[in-house]
Amino acid sequence: MISGARLLAVRHRRRTALRAHEPLAGEPVSTLLSRHPKYGAPTRAGRAARLSTSGPRRRLRRASLVWLVLIAIVLQLAPAAIGVTSAAAAPTPVKIMPLGDSITHGLAANHYCCGVPGAYRINLDPTLRNAGYAFDFVGSQSNGPQQDKHHEGRPGYRIDEIHNGKPGVNTGVNQWLPARTPDVVLLLIGTNDILQNRDVPNAPARLSALVDRIFALRPAAKVYLASIPPLVGPKAHLNSKVVTYNDGVEAVVAAKLAAGKQIQFVDVYSAFGAGDLGSDGVHPTRAGHDKIAAVWGDALLGSQPVDTTEPTVTSRSPLSGATGVATSANVTATFSEPLNPTTVTSTNVTLTGGSSAVAASVTYDNPTRTVTLDPSAALQPGITYTAFLNGGTGGIADAANNVLADDVTWTFTTAESQPPPAGWAHVGTGLLASVTTASTNVAYPSGIAAGDLLLLGCQGRNNNMNWSASGFGTLVAPTGPSGLRFELLSKWATGGESGSLAVSNATGLNGWSCSITAMRGGIGSGDPVAATPSSQFATTRTMVAPGAATVPAGALVTRWYASSDDNAHGSPSDGVLAYGGTAYHTTTGVHHGASMSYAVQYSAGSRGLATMVQDVNYSDPSVGVTVVLQPGP
Repeated sequence: MISGARLLAVRHRRRTALRAHEPLAGEPVSTLLSRHPKYGAPTRAGRAARLSTSGPRRRLRRASLVWLVLIAIVLQLAPAAIGVTSAAAAPTPVKIMPLGDSITHGLAANHYCCGVPGAYRINLDPTLRNAGYAFDFVGSQSNGPQQDKHHEGRPGYRIDEIHNGKPGVNTGVNQWLPARTPDVVLLLIGTNDILQNRDVPNAPARLSALVDRIFALRPAAKVYLASIPPLVGPKAHLNSKVVTYNDGVEAVVAAKLAAGKQIQFVDVYSAFGAGDLGSDGVHPTRAGHDKIAAVWGDALLGSQPVDTTEPTVTSRSPLSGATGVATSANVTATFSEPLNPTTVTSTNVTLTGGSSAVAASVTYDNPTRTVTLDPSAALQPGITYTAFLNGGTGGIADAANNVLADDVTWTFTTAESQPPPAGWAHVGTGLLASVTTASTNVAYPSGIAAGDLLLLGCQGRNNNMNWSASGFGTLVAPTGPSGLRFELLSKWATGGESGSLAVSNATGLNGWSCSITAMRGGIGSGDPVAATPSSQFATTRTMVAPGAATVPAGALVTRWYASSDDNAHGSPSDGVLAYGGTAYHTTTGVHHGASMSYAVQYSAGSRGLATMVQDVNYSDPSVGVTVVLQPGP
């Protein structure tokens, strides 16, 4: 018999041995045994134990060793079973809610054409497990042969019903998300909106509201938002609506990304091929569901293809180089892919006529991928306009925020307000040049031919100004009241004029501007007839152009008006605005070039005074000039 005192001593030594040789977390049994005095290298403690052990103590030591080995084996094989956390403990599973309609549910096996209980989850489950992705499908619904059967697929549900539920049945995500607290939402919804013709054009807006509600309920969640599968066979006539809706899905993702949300677009539509949809043309076959599983898996495991392609302009209106464009026209550009709507701004989309920016509103229509610039007022007749789309950093970008690679510009010319009389044609008016230097290059209009009459109109804010250009002679000498100078020069074209013309003004620091207009009449018809400027310069709202005593039949009467202010003018009292338009001006530093416009009249005989109304700042000085252009022979 062992006395009580000796038994307590033995138990103390057993506990001490167990503490001395208990394994480290994750330590192999072989390592543990190598540290034991009996099985490992001799130690001072080991030698002392062997020397002091006899009879019952040896048996107790062997019993201690047996317990020690058993405990080590248990710790090595099943640490979690006894509450021990090892270094390789499994991570907390990610709660994933598959959310959508019957394509998420899979329908019953006896569905008339293509019931696949478990849907895409049949293959997504093992795909994630085999990749070592720790997850837990969550939802109030359950079906399918896969290991984790939970989901929130609701056959027949539209976007609004996923959002708000069905009366008396559920309250949609407002009920399901708080109950299941998902970390990730796989959202595939919208097919029933199209099948039920539920205000399809506004379906992307309803989708956006649903996504906002999901983030309101689960702010830290990540949403994977998928395009919907195609509609084929008996439903093929609806597939164009699917394509348009899917463009809207991408736009929703772009807008949420711009707002800083955790969201990713997943392209389910493009994964489908022949045989992937059942005979109803709506529900995927097992092969179709496996393809959905593949794109979900790629997204969750981080191999979802990244869109790195820049958007391009596929069409534009008016066409580049178009002439005779209606003054009521809008400017549009259609892109190769959906855009990030936050990048379609009045800074990135502009229109100018001469040097003047056109006030306009800019909108973007995602279904057609079209940007529209709508001028606030009618364009001026006979003006060449330049449309501009900003590319590069800060420019127009697609849904994945790839920017338009380069700036896109093109020009078009509006129709003239009234055609010239027989024998005359307006060839064109070049872009206005506005500077505060002693010289500049003024653009020729395109299409100049030999015999065309070239008119160089210039105006500025200094009475010492006069202009010169090679080959051009003065038609109306420099004139004007204090603070305003106007001059009209002319030349018969040789046919070799293109590009630009060098124009000089030795006193240009106060700001000046010029433009060139080409008129086509009878070749070799002789010099124009120039009337002198009005002797009374206006400092009132009305600018007066002098009369022309005798105008031959078929002659073209032009009325020129200039002001030291750079604001637009109203309509003339006699004739119609044409060629060159209004409000040609510059704002360089504090200097403003004068504005200029001109009108045409067609009837023969004596032409009296004509006036032009200046809209604002009409106390600024202004001047009117009349020039009669001779007809051809």
